[in-house]
Amino acid sequence: MPRWVCTNGRTWVWTRVYKGGVMRMPVPTSSSESGSKSNGSSSGRTEDQQSSLEVRSLQFCLLVDPRSSGVLMTPPIYARVQHRCTHLRMPTLECSQHHSAQRRAGTYPTHASTTEFPGSDAAGPHVTSARTGQEAGRRRRGPVRAVCGAPGALTMSEADGLRQRRPLRPQVVTDDGPAAEAKDGSSFSGRVFRVTFLMLAVSLAIPLLGTVILVDSPIDPQPLSFKEPPLLVGVLQPNTKLRQAERLFENQLIGPESIANIGDVMFTGTADGRVIKLENGEVETVVRFGSGPCKTRDDEPSCGRPLGIRAGPNGTLFVVDAYKGLFEVNPWTREVKLLLSSEIPIEGRKMSLVNDLTVTQDGKKIYFTDSSSKWQRRDFLLLVMEGTDDGRDFCKARALVALPGSELTPGSVRELVVGFSRPTVDGLLEYDTETKEVKVLLDQLRFPNGVQLSPAEDFVLVAETTMARIRRFYVSGLMKGGADLFVENLPGFPDNIRPSSSGGYWLGMSVIRANPGFSMLDFLSERPFIKRMIFKLFSQETVMKFVPRYSLVLELSDSGAFRRSLHDPDGQVVTYVSEVHEHDGYLYLGSFRAPFLCRLSLQSV
Repeated sequence: MPRWVCTNGRTWVWTRVYKGGVMRMPVPTSSSESGSKSNGSSSGRTEDQQSSLEVRSLQFCLLVDPRSSGVLMTPPIYARVQHRCTHLRMPTLECSQHHSAQRRAGTYPTHASTTEFPGSDAAGPHVTSARTGQEAGRRRRGPVRAVCGAPGALTMSEADGLRQRRPLRPQVVTDDGPAAEAKDGSSFSGRVFRVTFLMLAVSLAIPLLGTVILVDSPIDPQPLSFKEPPLLVGVLQPNTKLRQAERLFENQLIGPESIANIGDVMFTGTADGRVIKLENGEVETVVRFGSGPCKTRDDEPSCGRPLGIRAGPNGTLFVVDAYKGLFEVNPWTREVKLLLSSEIPIEGRKMSLVNDLTVTQDGKKIYFTDSSSKWQRRDFLLLVMEGTDDGRDFCKARALVALPGSELTPGSVRELVVGFSRPTVDGLLEYDTETKEVKVLLDQLRFPNGVQLSPAEDFVLVAETTMARIRRFYVSGLMKGGADLFVENLPGFPDNIRPSSSGGYWLGMSVIRANPGFSMLDFLSERPFIKRMIFKLFSQETVMKFVPRYSLVLELSDSGAFRRSLHDPDGQVVTYVSEVHEHDGYLYLGSFRAPFLCRLSLQSV
């Protein structure tokens, strides 16, 4: 269906798409041109009819056939889009004429007048008369519905003409609006974008697919099952109490993992392999277990990494180094004594990640954890994500004699016959400072971490980080040799355990299990294939950047109940908390990664 296109008095350019290129034809706007061109075809008309064609008009009307192809535009637009015209599919112009002055009054001319455009020919889009236009229209495209001003032609108002429009065609492009796209919504630039995007996607997909198929994952995770995390309400209600802490020794130390006091002098181990003394606002190196540059995580095996640290009964420090083993240090004379080297095999295998320790009051027994027989401390994230109990399997010949009041578990039986075991050692171990003997007390743990003796020294608590729980192993009394769960389904993944002045225990957690919310580790626990994929594609440092900096300190009662919690929801002040050390009414917050130590007054919380 043809439609009317009317515009004000501008010079228009009609472009017709041909296989050979674009043809430009100017549309005349002067009355002299239109009059001279129309005299031959308007002979015999009345004076009123003739005069109406000679009047200059500020507007003109075009009857457009939507089946044709081309575009009508002003010269500025034509100049800008000439290079794109071949990709536009627009209607062909059938006829044009100037309106008389009556156009301002809202009426259209009723006299036949056609204009032959300069440069038009038989192949062009225009006709020289009403009759010729009708005949040419029938020959080329079938009957033309109306020719402007021809006798018997379709007459309509401007509003009626606009109502005949079809969506997306025809289109008139002016300076006032952008050119419309073709019927199918495509353009040259759009096709270039799609092709470029497709090529980019393919270039990324092929290497990614090759990586997924050919590259081996560094971990072999096992599916784990967790209970729904506890709701963060009541005692666990999120707060900002940790933000009241102050940072100490900022940028003077890195990664003060664990803290111990001898009197008012504080000691800690740092990521550069040192045991340092903090006194009167000064940092002093006491001892270094390793040697060489200590700048990156790859330097840790040679440099050493002190983790757990405790004060002994004789004014000495007991320290475990993740790579070197168990040491006794005299901080006053700086004498270092190696008690147990990681190079010494225990049940056929060396220790890979000595983590934390606790010492009896008389200093005769030291209980410590070896977190893995496979992964070193620098790969702790792989250890967490793998989630395997790579400790010694219970493949020993045993007489299963259950202890009174305990369930039948590997830790609640008495071993009467020493059999064989697979050569892995991670778990809870005991070192006798007098006999120099080492015993494995509890194994098959998933990332055994912090360890703490009870005040009565009848049991030892062990944080099982990957499982978000704390195990209890009895070392004396009727339950000696037995084990049970002290607390499970914690709101985060526990690190070190330390005593509180109330008779309970402090837990430091650097990753929480949000509820309500989303816990990434809980989500991945039953999807080991996603874990494999992650570490095929990304390094540990990259993955760590996606770990939310939510710090949580939890106080437990002596029975394992939640007593209170302190939060820093986005780690604004306290980050990567690893330990909570209480001393003289303050909480000192250690960190395995932060370049500072935090102190929080208990009176303020």
